[in-house]
Formats: sequence, structure tokens, C-alpha cells
Amino acid sequence: MSGASSVRDPGVAAEEAAEAVRVLNHLTLSPPSVGAPGWEDVADLYRVLTEVRVLVERLPQAIDQVSRHLCGPIGSGYRCDAGTDEPPDVLVESAVGALGRARSALDGVGRDLGGAQGALAHLAPQDATLAGDSTVGDGWWPGGRGGDRE
Repeated sequence: MSGASSVRDPGVAAEEAAEAVRVLNHLTLSPPSVGAPGWEDVADLYRVLTEVRVLVERLPQAIDQVSRHLCGPIGSGYRCDAGTDEPPDVLVESAVGALGRARSALDGVGRDLGGAQGALAHLAPQDATLAGDSTVGDGWWPGGRGGDRE
């Protein structure tokens, strides 16, 4: 999904995001290997981890907004189906509580992904060291960009 998506339906956007994660799961089943586009070495691991971190860090906003809508005027206009004996306000309260816990958990996930990303930033492909790559240990970082070099 690109940044310029024309999706106007939140359900479709969430479905596409879930499908993108499914594809990512499939593409990362095998370890990185030479010749695998976008999945060759630690730089690609770093790039994938960066984007997963961005995904996780964006989810709390959506969760907060859903929670806010449940607590707003729309949340007071619900009725319950025959599958529950609970009144609507109890169900809304339960959903909002669960969303708050999910949001808190995502905050921790984002921090942990940042820690993993920070550790990966200090790794270089072994081939680069063996080939005498002068950027290793001198501003090299995954993604192929090094310090202030041009």
C-alpha cells in the first residue's frame, strides 16, 4: 500500500494493511539470501524492521480514534443483539478498556522494535568486512547510507 492510497473506506484500508502483513510474513519465512530482491542481508532486515516499527507506531492513533468514537455520541446510540444480556454501555466500556490495553501494549512493542532496530544499526554484512569495505565501522549503517559521506 503506498502513501498515496485512494482508499476511502476504513474497513478496506484495515483489510489491505492486514493483507500486507500476511504477505510480509510469507516473504520473511526464509532467511535473507544473496539474489533475493529486498531480502539479501542485514540492511534489508533493518529496512523491514523500520517499516514494521512505523506500522506499529501508527496503530495507536487508529485505536484511539475508534475508542473516541465509541465514547462519543455514536456510542450511546447502540442497542444489543440477542447474543448478550449486557447493556450497550457495558459493552462499549468493555471495548474501550480492551482498546486502551491494546494501545498500551503497542507502545511497548514500538519501544522494543526501536531497541532491536538500534542493535541492528551496528551490524554490517560479513561480505563487506571481508571485502575490505571502508565504510564498515566508519559510519556504515543498514540501508547503505553512511554518516556524512557523499
